[in-house]
Amino acid sequence: MLFCNGAQINFGKHQFVIALRAGQNISGFALPPELMKSIVEIWSEKVKEYETQFGKIDTAGTETGIQSPYTA
Repeated sequence: MLFCNGAQINFGKHQFVIALRAGQNISGFALPPELMKSIVEIWSEKVKEYETQFGKIDTAGTETGIQSPYTA
């Protein structure tokens, strides 16, 4: 398992491109719009469940200072 500490998403007419950063490593994925929408719906539901159980997620500072719990 890799700990993702950064992400970028872009799109064109026929695909979404996601780049996930794990330390100095970057992995890219191209997804058709239908799959991207399904993933967003599933992730949104999981975030709601998480926040119900653990409280609201603070996204201020998402891009800076996050250290992997696996290497801390």
